[in-house]
Amino acid sequence: MNCKLFLSAAALLFIVAPGLDALPPPGGQAGEKTLTLEVYGAFAAFQPGDLNLLADYYHAYPLFFYTSQYDYLHAQYGNRFTYSASRSGDDRLKGITSGFPCGIRLKYALSRYLSLSLGLEYLKQNRLSSTSIRYQIDDRSGGLIQTTPQVVTADYPDFFLGVSAWIPQIGIHLAK
Repeated sequence: MNCKLFLSAAALLFIVAPGLDALPPPGGQAGEKTLTLEVYGAFAAFQPGDLNLLADYYHAYPLFFYTSQYDYLHAQYGNRFTYSASRSGDDRLKGITSGFPCGIRLKYALSRYLSLSLGLEYLKQNRLSSTSIRYQIDDRSGGLIQTTPQVVTADYPDFFLGVSAWIPQIGIHLAK
């Protein structure tokens, strides 16, 4: 699903909404609206930890399996084993931390104090990032260390994280 469906539904409700004023109030006072339509948007901060773990994993993988291993080998063999690392792209892969939900809500007043509502909210957020670490290995150990290949690249081009959700809502509203 995409935002086009949401926009179509919102447009349809805007076309129908002017006729809602003609409905009689439910035992209320004259001029009281029975049906109201709300269209809203917001900013939402969230932390989808399980989704962001994927970016954290791909960030940690080369640091653990290459950098840590090469640091250990250099500490054990000194100048007989050295390496250099160069990074390009983003410093780390991006996670998702916020989004802009939008929605529509149709509210029906049962009385002056009680209303019921049905709503639909849509949330979508994407992150695209890329990073690459290139390790150049200089192994002068004379076969003590088995290091092939001499160039290793941990490359994550066009790393995509995305979240999309349609959130149906039912509400009970009390007014004073």
